[in-house]
Amino acid sequence: MPKRGTRGVAMPKDIVLPPGAHRELLLELHRLYHLAGTPSLRVISSALQNGDEFRATINRNKVSEILSGVAFPTTMQLDSLVHYFAKNAVNELNQKEERARFLDFWMRTQAERQSEGPSMPDETIESALRRASSAGTSKPLIALCADANPEMVINVLGELDRRRWNSFSREVIESLGETFSASNVPMLISELRLSENYSWDSNRVITVFGAVRSNEDCLDLLHLLRALGSNDDVVTLVLSFSDARSPREVADFYLAIHQAGIAASEFRSNYVRSTPPPTKLLAIILAMKDLNFPLDSIISFAMFRFTSSLSAGEKAVVHAATELKRRGLSDVASALIVAALEDAQRNGYFSYRKFLASDQCSREDKEVFLSLASKAGIDVSKIVDAEIEN
Repeated sequence: MPKRGTRGVAMPKDIVLPPGAHRELLLELHRLYHLAGTPSLRVISSALQNGDEFRATINRNKVSEILSGVAFPTTMQLDSLVHYFAKNAVNELNQKEERARFLDFWMRTQAERQSEGPSMPDETIESALRRASSAGTSKPLIALCADANPEMVINVLGELDRRRWNSFSREVIESLGETFSASNVPMLISELRLSENYSWDSNRVITVFGAVRSNEDCLDLLHLLRALGSNDDVVTLVLSFSDARSPREVADFYLAIHQAGIAASEFRSNYVRSTPPPTKLLAIILAMKDLNFPLDSIISFAMFRFTSSLSAGEKAVVHAATELKRRGLSDVASALIVAALEDAQRNGYFSYRKFLASDQCSREDKEVFLSLASKAGIDVSKIVDAEIEN
């Protein structure tokens, strides 16, 4: 563990952390650290572990490595340290402003660190192409592109396109969401979108990332994309995670988002979204209930993907509401119905009128749904369409 000074962890010497973006960021962090009274590593680690408002828990060794310049923090680690130091600063710093300032600083620093990284010579691409051709596998190219400089990725894809190795190209693109760190994804998708040939592949990177990466990695990327104002990318990430994971994993992810102070309403857009199977929507709602979500948050996270009139969520909503009622959760069922019909009202409730009159909806489910809607103060005559039923 790095040596502590008389007033906490000392700023590293130039020989350990040379002048540059990382050092400038660390100098600013040390300023906050001293304003907070240079608390001990144990105190810092304990506070982050026990405080629900912090995005990441950090053990004392990692805190020491970050403050001594040995390790570069993730966005969530930096945000937690800045939040804690600003909260305890003697001059009562604005915590929200400091956290936003440091996130912007982190992104500029990371971009500079990435650009300062060693560049791969063209013959490395040629070597990987030869090995891929000889072995009949894209693995050498995937390894070459893993978390590489985005320029390298574009060059590899360009060579594959030139040779018309389409299957290898698709496999490399699929791999990027698995191999790129959260901190480097924003730069990658930005470069892909600047390229005429690969602009649409950026969405695939985010989709794969959300489907296969850890909860923490996805939260890190969500935090970065949100800070960049990339709302559509945030929505893509959240939907991908939600579709690929178990209901409990989805509920845990939603809880982490909720605890970070991010509302589900931020994910609403008019893009058509796939609807989860009715049984999965119900299971996610029940998992959120088990995690003691507030009722309004349960509904917001359950409904954020149904804002498009073409999202066909009526089957899932009716099933979830009627099953919730049967399980003694009428309050959740009623709130779900109110939220769903509020969105459907813009379209004259047409999709609900059509579904409730169809053979897909049992008479029992229809009666339960309309009863709950009526008790919630909704004029059910607007939902039952005699013409459709006849």
